[in-house]
Amino acid sequence: MNSPLPLDDVLADATPLLDDVDPLQAELWCSDFLGAFWLQGVDDAAAGEIIAEVLPLVEKAATPEANLLCHALAALGVEGAADAAEKLTASGVPAPAWAAGTGVDVGECFRYADDFGDQESLLCTFIRDAVPHAAFVLIDHTLGGIAKDAFVVDDVASVLAALEEQCAQEPFTSLAPVDATVARARMERAFAFTDAVGGDDPDLAEELGEDFAATRAFVRARVAALPAGEAEVPADSEHEVDALVRDFVASPEAAGLADPAWAGRLATVWATHVAAAGDDPRRMSPGRIEELLIDVTPGGVLLDAAGQRAVPAVAEAWLTWSLRGSWAATLSADATAYLAEVLAEAVDEFPSGYLDLQAVLFRHGNPETVDLRG
Repeated sequence: MNSPLPLDDVLADATPLLDDVDPLQAELWCSDFLGAFWLQGVDDAAAGEIIAEVLPLVEKAATPEANLLCHALAALGVEGAADAAEKLTASGVPAPAWAAGTGVDVGECFRYADDFGDQESLLCTFIRDAVPHAAFVLIDHTLGGIAKDAFVVDDVASVLAALEEQCAQEPFTSLAPVDATVARARMERAFAFTDAVGGDDPDLAEELGEDFAATRAFVRARVAALPAGEAEVPADSEHEVDALVRDFVASPEAAGLADPAWAGRLATVWATHVAAAGDDPRRMSPGRIEELLIDVTPGGVLLDAAGQRAVPAVAEAWLTWSLRGSWAATLSADATAYLAEVLAEAVDEFPSGYLDLQAVLFRHGNPETVDLRG
């Protein structure tokens, strides 16, 4: 096994970092180095094995750059790196200026999220030598709860102020403190979902933040520094579509429709689409409503004139039914009313959107299009 980057090049890149008194830049540089493994589809365990083979060569180099690399790897929790750094220092190789500094202390954690559950962001602060920084993780529940972005924040106060301002300007969002054990559990779970897909997956790459791979190891190390505990996390991202649709078809909401069985077939298309992304088909949001009526149905369902006229009523029944789910227990009356407003707007747009030429061509050429005519 070989490193994705030549060792000589890695050590040469470390030279500008030798005089830094703050380890943050060295840790981020090392995180970028580890991100090269992840982008090739190498998981953390396999990357650890590769580095274990490379460390003797790093020790043999016996330069300040080699010692800096070992210290930075150790700071990110790479097994064996701390021993290598200790050996190099004991042999007289200068350690980085920050090596004798204090460790990282855990500060406060905050959760910024929309009320409908599409996304949540967790920001956890850390203090080293009286200087704060933070790890920030964006979790996207419309994509199965993956960690979609992760980065370091060096101006914590400014970012928190910006999030507070966003909450003031954007309805149905909130920023609140969250227990560190809960934050850790939610972030670890999100990273696990991302890692299950793999860093070399091209579809995943399109969804992730531009610097996700480069900062992933750093943020994961900070998450590991948070206290562990028995924290409640969301249920697994697996949803039984058939059972949900049966419940919908048997519901009072569907009973008022002209053809509940046909409504169940359309609901199956919607629920299958949502579940395929790992999300709960019953959870609704403004974006989800627009997605189903403006994108999914026009692009993937063949409807005759009667079916097109029936879609609005089915969508209204589906929303009303979904709001009886546990996910909606914390929604305010204003948030529920807003969903109804968004649905009304999407319903108004649906007829013209369904007959749009681009949508017509797409659904007739889409091999996954479902025929609900008749």
